[in-house]
Amino acid sequence: SGCSKAHPKINLDFVGGVAMASISHELDPFKHFFKDNPIVKTLEDQPVKYQLNGMLSDHHKRIKQKFGAHLVSVEHRALSASQRAYERQLEQEEMQQAAKKRKVMGEAAPINLLESVLEICYNNSIGEYLDVADIAWMRTSCKSMGRIAARMARDRMRAIKLLYAAYSPTQESGSCVSKMNQLEIPLSLDMAAADLSVLCPGEPQKPIDWRCCGDNDVSSIIRIEIYLNRDQSAIPERSILFGNHYWHDDLEVARYQIDSRNFREEGEVCKAQSNVQEENLIYRVTSFDLDESLPGITYSQGKINLQSIVFTFDDLLGVYVRMRLYKAKREYSLSTIKKSADKEYIKALAKAAREAPGDACSFRGMTGWGSVYR
Repeated sequence: SGCSKAHPKINLDFVGGVAMASISHELDPFKHFFKDNPIVKTLEDQPVKYQLNGMLSDHHKRIKQKFGAHLVSVEHRALSASQRAYERQLEQEEMQQAAKKRKVMGEAAPINLLESVLEICYNNSIGEYLDVADIAWMRTSCKSMGRIAARMARDRMRAIKLLYAAYSPTQESGSCVSKMNQLEIPLSLDMAAADLSVLCPGEPQKPIDWRCCGDNDVSSIIRIEIYLNRDQSAIPERSILFGNHYWHDDLEVARYQIDSRNFREEGEVCKAQSNVQEENLIYRVTSFDLDESLPGITYSQGKINLQSIVFTFDDLLGVYVRMRLYKAKREYSLSTIKKSADKEYIKALAKAAREAPGDACSFRGMTGWGSVYR
């Protein structure tokens, strides 16, 4: 029958750019381990949580060696996020060291002059000639360029237009089938949000109807697809993102799958994760009804409304660099002259793709990605 007691656990996570550890039970071995560790900061207002310095994978290895793997819990996405953050930190430190070295050697340009030149370039629409990869690389080059690049990134997010389509299980001919519920509902920026990554469905929003035919119903999934609109996205990346799409104008950039079997009551607010991001879609169950008229089978049905979706500059970057990487490799393979600069550009794109949300297979099977995954 097994033991019903909750076993002690050390849970590791990477939240807000910080590696964290939390303990399920305040056992002395756990507490002493974190208290005596010089790279751990105890959070006074949360006695069972600790802030960790350095890479999460190093802490994971050390804690496993101390207490055993069965007492440590960590998700792969947290380890990946920590790795990316640590690599970015190392890059920034290397650039800072290089800048200091240039300054000592008398090679650094005056900061005020550099910022003035960058401001002039920005005011004369230099952003229209740079793609999102260029902007992302500018962000990590130096503080002066980083500030201008941040403004360009906000401009680019304002310039794109996103839509969503919903497919949900409905009753038809005695069985549940997935049918399109909504098509091309626009998403607009939430200007009251802290940044330009939160989008809300346009009004009036039609509720998404669903019907679940019991706990074993394999057709209970509500699918939400997010598209980058070709006609309304006036951006320099158009030729890369939309150039090879003959059968569909828009490019699918995110997909969510919501299991209607998990709905329990009207009014509950839930989150869903996409193919690349953790729980960045918020929806609300606006109606919930049970049908127990048939013996042994419980049907449920109702409606949900999307409330917000987070789509960041890094999400847009991940979509673009994966498309651009495929085409850059193809152009390089067909070129009769193999330039070292082209090879370095491909390496830079590959690195950006590895650091972006998701992985190499995240967009497989999605609309507009057929050429990349051939």
